[in-house]
Amino acid sequence: MGDSGQDDSPEASRPWSPGMTLLFGAVIFFGYSLAQGLVLAVFLILEHGGGVGPGMAVAGGVRITGLSLTIAIGVSCPVMLLACGLLGGACRGIRIGDYLALRPVGVPTLIGWTFAMLVLGLTMSQVNEWVGHPPSEFMQATFKTAGIPGLFWTAVVILAPVAEETLFRGFLYPGLLRSWLGKSGTLAFTSVVFMLVHAGQYGGYDMAQVGIVGVALGVARIRTGSLLPPLAMHVTLNLVALLTYALQAGGG
Repeated sequence: MGDSGQDDSPEASRPWSPGMTLLFGAVIFFGYSLAQGLVLAVFLILEHGGGVGPGMAVAGGVRITGLSLTIAIGVSCPVMLLACGLLGGACRGIRIGDYLALRPVGVPTLIGWTFAMLVLGLTMSQVNEWVGHPPSEFMQATFKTAGIPGLFWTAVVILAPVAEETLFRGFLYPGLLRSWLGKSGTLAFTSVVFMLVHAGQYGGYDMAQVGIVGVALGVARIRTGSLLPPLAMHVTLNLVALLTYALQAGGG
C-alpha cells in the first residue's frame, strides 16, 4: 500500500520540541472541548431549560442530542483546525502543509489504505454482531435525535474525522517522531490518547475498538508520511459505522 519513506516533517526544518508539541496539543484540544461544551450547554438551556430531555445521550457528563452534537461539531472543529494550522505554521517558518503532512500520495496508495479500513470496519461490525454487542447508547441516542440528518451525517462523517486527524496524526506527529518515542512510541502514545478522548462516549468494549482504529490510522500515517490516507480511512470508518447502524435500525 505504498511507503513514501517520509515519516516526519522535512529534514531542513525542525518541528516543535516534544514538550511544546504536547503542551500545544493540550491547548488545542482544550479549546476544541471548550467550544464544544459551550455550544452543548447553550443548546441544553435553550431547548430543555437546563433539564434532561427524552432520548438524550451523554458525552463527558453532558447531556446532548444529535442536533446539538451536530452544531457543536460544526463550531468546535474549525477551532481545532485553525489552531493546528496556526501553531504548525508558526514553527520556525515551516509551511502549514508540510507540518501537518498534507502531502499527496498515489491513488493506489490512498485506495489501498482506505480499503484496508473498510475491511477493518466491516470486520468489527461483524464481530459485534457475532458476540451480540449492540451499538453504543451514544450512537443510538444521537442518531435518533439528529434533527437534520444531512447535517448530522456531514458533521460525524467528515468534519469530526478531519479535525481529529489534523490534531492526532497531523500536528502531534512531527515533534513526537523526532523524540525518544520514535515511530513505535509515537504510534502507541497517540493511539492511547485518541482512545481516551472518546471515553465519554463509549464503554470499555467500544473503547478497545477505538484503540485498534487509532493504531491503524497511525500505521498509515507513518508508512505513507502523509495525513491524507488516515483522513480518508477515518471518514470511511465513520461512514461505515453510520450506514451499518442505519440499516440495522431500519431493519428493526
